[in-house]
Amino acid sequence: GDNNLYGVAAVAANDVWAVGYWANGQSPQTLVEHWNGSTWSVVASPNVGTGDNNLYGVAAVAANDVWAVGDYFNGSNVLQTLMEHWNGSAWSVVPSPNVGTGDNNPYGVAAGGANDVWVVGYWANGSNVPQTLVEHWNGSTWSVVASLNVGTSANYLAGVAGGANDVWAVGEYGPIQGHQTLVEHWNGSAWSVVASPNVGTGDNALAGVAAVGANDVWAVGDSYNGSNNRTLMEHWNGSAWSVVASPNVGTSANYLAGVAAAGTNDVWAAGFYRNASGGYQTLTEHYTNLCVTPIPTNTPGPSPTPTPCSISFSDVHATDYFYTPVLDLACHGVISGYADGTFRPYNQTTRAQMVKIVVLGFNKPIVTPAGGNYSFADVPPTNPFFAVIETAAADSIVSGYACGGPGEPCDSRNRPYFRPNAYVTRGQLSKIDVVAAAWALRTPASGTFEDVAPGSAFYPFVETAACHGVVSGYACGGAGEPCDSTNRPYFRQYNNATRGQIAKIVDLSLSAGGACPPAAPR
Repeated sequence: GDNNLYGVAAVAANDVWAVGYWANGQSPQTLVEHWNGSTWSVVASPNVGTGDNNLYGVAAVAANDVWAVGDYFNGSNVLQTLMEHWNGSAWSVVPSPNVGTGDNNPYGVAAGGANDVWVVGYWANGSNVPQTLVEHWNGSTWSVVASLNVGTSANYLAGVAGGANDVWAVGEYGPIQGHQTLVEHWNGSAWSVVASPNVGTGDNALAGVAAVGANDVWAVGDSYNGSNNRTLMEHWNGSAWSVVASPNVGTSANYLAGVAAAGTNDVWAAGFYRNASGGYQTLTEHYTNLCVTPIPTNTPGPSPTPTPCSISFSDVHATDYFYTPVLDLACHGVISGYADGTFRPYNQTTRAQMVKIVVLGFNKPIVTPAGGNYSFADVPPTNPFFAVIETAAADSIVSGYACGGPGEPCDSRNRPYFRPNAYVTRGQLSKIDVVAAAWALRTPASGTFEDVAPGSAFYPFVETAACHGVVSGYACGGAGEPCDSTNRPYFRQYNNATRGQIAKIVDLSLSAGGACPPAAPR
């Protein structure tokens, strides 16, 4: 039967997912395919009930954290939301809410992080008028987030991009004849409709959106010129949306359905057009502005470090606090980005990934046990991080957790567990970085941070890192963080560290060895 793919997302060059549906002779069923660097294969995916099951969008957070979204027919022949998750070994259905008693149709999905996934689409109200649908994953549950509609007729959302407090959703609204572009923005607390242009007086619709940065967002779709649909491309410059000229093939219908940004002035759009025989052909378009002078990678900033190459990432900008550190480490081969041109600086980082950055950043000679031996029960020689973790262990940069706990049985040698896939915390990051830098530990009588007390496990490492100027905290006065008599900041040592934070701390550490003054005599 028919096989159709509608969404694609890349974790890495050898880890790509595509989703859609196939026809089993009666009802469409979910279809998930995976690229491992050399071949595509079908991966088993669940279906709900015996009716139609469709997947339309996919977004990847990490190799073991991928979301696919769509809909399915329930027993009453009503379409309901379908959210499926890949945990590294299998796909499963995750419960998700529906609005009203009519159809609910998710179409677009975007992942800002493991605890920040957005889905958009539409639902049918009591009068069967489609209304915008927005749902959010906070790390434990899906919930409906209030979204806006324009006028009293149909409103649809088809694409979403971004994360945290800067999310964009696009679609269309209006009567059957005369649809207009619909753009909505999430600022961290509420959605708002943002004015977007239309071409001519006919239908205008947006189907896909991609965000390079806060001042660089692209949306694509199509507009009707009175006789045929033509490509529509729009751009957000930080203050307004504007139409950007886009080409068409021939004079017949042309549509753009999706867009991806590999970087500033490097945008790809895909869709289809009708050929002279009346059939449809694939359409891809590329935008670049050769008149724009690229920002040099050694733009002055805090503690600038000249970089020997011109690597850039679409989501790392000159105004970001981690800009120079990320580019410096990338140019030295210590860190890398993803196949889509992003670095994902706000993503959390595993203990294994952190160790790799530290070992490569401090140029530690690689050391591995002889004879196939290994130090940690959960990091055998087949683990891709085996060499760097063993090197860090040999240099006493890291240690493990005693075996015998839940899910961590002791083997014949009672080897500890490293927990390579656990996220690294800010406290752990400070310890690993300070030990790798071989700095003398500082234990002042009074702490720099309100929430890191003298005598606590990470106290000497956090204080040493602070003394060397490679870590900082958060101003007191926020929720749960009252100010003491000296208004000390909070460090949040148990929060998971992000890729941007790690890049800054490691890069600063490589040039901050003499920044800490000697301890005062006691």
